[in-house]
Amino acid sequence: MSLATFDKLAYLESLKNAGIPEAHARAHALALDDALRDSVATQADVVRESASIRSELATTKSDIRADLLDVEHRLSNRIADAKTDLLKVIITTVSINSALVIGSMFGLAKLLGH
Repeated sequence: MSLATFDKLAYLESLKNAGIPEAHARAHALALDDALRDSVATQADVVRESASIRSELATTKSDIRADLLDVEHRLSNRIADAKTDLLKVIITTVSINSALVIGSMFGLAKLLGH
């Protein structure tokens, strides 16, 4: 993080002018300076972090799109395979049923003497 702008001397003078003893005012100014230095983000910090987050989001968005396209492709292939398998079952079933009907007709014709 960048250092925040804090005028210790001006703050010290403000405290002294308000009637705070110089030793106490100096202690307050040093403590506030330390606190601001360690925990306050500047606008530059926020801008830099925002840019970093935007970059990470763009990368994540791109990765998710690629993953979705892959899933869509695999799902399309599975659906096509399922259609093919279903068509094979239908053709086999129709063929077997047709053979049974034709066989039954020949058997019935034979029984009836035709």
